[in-house]
Amino acid sequence: MEDRTKEVVRDVKRERRRAIRNSCGVRVRMVIQVAAAGDRANTQVEMIDVKARLIDVTTESATIATKHDFDKGQQLQVIISLPGLRPLDVDATVHWSKALPKNGLYAAGARFYSIQPDDRVAIEKFLARLDAELEQAEV
Repeated sequence: MEDRTKEVVRDVKRERRRAIRNSCGVRVRMVIQVAAAGDRANTQVEMIDVKARLIDVTTESATIATKHDFDKGQQLQVIISLPGLRPLDVDATVHWSKALPKNGLYAAGARFYSIQPDDRVAIEKFLARLDAELEQAEV
């Protein structure tokens, strides 16, 4: 019976990710620090837009797919659009990245290091609502 429970949990997680990919948007900006001719004391921060797709989201992190292979530790600004809510603007650090050879993309795990408490609550409510909808669909 334990194997069946694991299978059900895996299926629910898969459906949740599918719903997130189909209903949520993401805008990713890579944070770059630029120093003028070796002058580290005089750096500027620039943001570079990176085309990405949201694969999964939790209150602590997001998984995104992109053509860019991010380095571990890369800082990102991640703007997440959840249905019916204002965009959530969080700062994140790339925790992992791996190639998705089937479609020529990379998946990256972006761990939030700066998220407003209201935004965390908004994600919690969105995920709870999504889980409830998925449970209703199974009945």
